[in-house]
Amino acid sequence: MRNKRRKVLKSSQDGGFSGDGMATIKVFCTACGARMHNRKSVWQAPQLANLYYTCTNVECSETSVYELTRSHTVSPSGLGDKGLIKALLERLRPDEKQMALNLLQGQPG
Repeated sequence: MRNKRRKVLKSSQDGGFSGDGMATIKVFCTACGARMHNRKSVWQAPQLANLYYTCTNVECSETSVYELTRSHTVSPSGLGDKGLIKALLERLRPDEKQMALNLLQGQPG
């Protein structure tokens, strides 16, 4: 099986982004142009994170914070209500599935 190439989103020298994908984000230092490495991600909300990047150039070592947020839905999910519930139930362990079934049937857990 052939490996698929991951799409890359790159930052420019001025801090803007270019590219056509979001699988990998390449961030470059605004001071020296070297590649930056993600050191930490702090989630402020389910769809908002602060990403802490440090320059890989030891002499520069600039640290920057980028905000990652979800803007909007381009294409809605095809799951619908039943599909979403099924997908959530499939992620449960067998004992958790039984507890959910008991709750749905009105039986004490």
